[in-house]
Amino acid sequence: MKTFLIFFITLLSMQSFAVTYTKSSGAYTSAAGWTPSYPGTTIDPGDVVIINGNITLNDDIKVEGTLTINASASLSGNKEIEEVKAGGVLNVNGTLDIKKIDKIKGTANFNGTVEVDDKMKIEDNGVVNIGSSGTFTGDEIEVKDDGSLTINGILTLTDKLKIKDDGEVDFNNGSSGTINDIELEDDGELEIKAGADLTVPNDLKVKDDGKLTIAGTVTVEDDIEFEDDAVVNITGVLNLCDDDGTEDDNKFDVDNDVVLTGVGIFCMCNSNDDNDYDNNSNSQGSITYNQNCNGPLPIELTKFEGKLKDNNAVEVIWETQSEINNEKFQLQYSVDGKGWNVIDEIQGAGTSNRKHKYSYQHDISEIRNNLIYYRLKNFDYDGKSNNSEIISVELSKTELPSEKTKLSLIALYPNPNLQSDKLILNVNNTQLVQGIEFYSLDGRKEEVKWTISDAESIELNHENISAGLYKVLILGDKVQLQTSLMIINY
Repeated sequence: MKTFLIFFITLLSMQSFAVTYTKSSGAYTSAAGWTPSYPGTTIDPGDVVIINGNITLNDDIKVEGTLTINASASLSGNKEIEEVKAGGVLNVNGTLDIKKIDKIKGTANFNGTVEVDDKMKIEDNGVVNIGSSGTFTGDEIEVKDDGSLTINGILTLTDKLKIKDDGEVDFNNGSSGTINDIELEDDGELEIKAGADLTVPNDLKVKDDGKLTIAGTVTVEDDIEFEDDAVVNITGVLNLCDDDGTEDDNKFDVDNDVVLTGVGIFCMCNSNDDNDYDNNSNSQGSITYNQNCNGPLPIELTKFEGKLKDNNAVEVIWETQSEINNEKFQLQYSVDGKGWNVIDEIQGAGTSNRKHKYSYQHDISEIRNNLIYYRLKNFDYDGKSNNSEIISVELSKTELPSEKTKLSLIALYPNPNLQSDKLILNVNNTQLVQGIEFYSLDGRKEEVKWTISDAESIELNHENISAGLYKVLILGDKVQLQTSLMIINY
């Protein structure tokens, strides 16, 4: 009974002395302005320090309790937070601009702006969350020993991100990052989820059982090395390409003991004799490898048409063979083909190599014109957009052309296409095709022979065309259809 009473009194005493401190201006170590008193350079367990204004950090501090920087407040200076210890919490809702956050073994939530000059370590089950409104700018981050870093906002590192010893880093949907180098090893895990966008200006290296998962988009501007039992899953897009698509002297080096899985896309920009493509993995999954390209097409639109359903509605239908980083479609209409109005936005498939079908019923009861135009505008998760071809629909039922008298494209496959593969063009009526033309990215026209196979299929002979990305024109009577084709040579 005496032991229990002593324990109860001790616990009550600890709770009684937990204090909340606040300050709105001045230097951190100055006693003036603190309420109820100066907390010291170590924030004790249970204590809470709240920064409500602009405070200068003029000495190093440790966080064992909770340090919160409120919105519109700041903590700045040339000193450091030496450690956020296990059980400690650092909340940044305003601005933290200091020399360094050395170690995080507790929890840090960055929903404001964080800028540090030196390396930060997340270790021993430490947890860091960068919120959707948060930004972190620093030199280097090392995540190890079951530490975790989750990015919902923006992460910028001028040196490197190193993940090892069961450390884990996740880029979630809508997040982005620019990290000079990435090193992933010793059972460390890095996942770029669908809708996330990561740029690596230098090298990406995964080795020693490191695990890399890419469902979003990753662009590496120098070298990629996968080795020593690395595990890499790609269902999104991995680009080896600089920011303007002109980089040479790139290296893609994969050991034979590396496990590659997924159905995503790897693209190596402007492959030439100076680039080193050395993929020796015994496990390739179903990844599509494109060389000599300037980044994969955002969407491969195989069908886009409109049909008058009755006097009050047009059904707009489109199909995609593949989509890359595609957040949404914006369906637009025009009565003159010049000024455009937004009808609605339709969610895209993100990144997918599967066929997707879309349709929309457009209410035209207030439209008095006899002809209406439609186009699609697709948006990537990084904000980039592209416009589709323009189609038109006659609003008089008696004047609608039948499906067999107006040329329309169904599919061009397989795409991407090996030079040794048969290339098939499907249209609604092969008798309406008057010509087929291939154009390279520099505008050079390539000669293509074609043979009608049946009422809807044409076989194309492209064996004399070099690898690359081509614009394909299908010519009919007063109709010109356009699509794109990637030809690869291995």
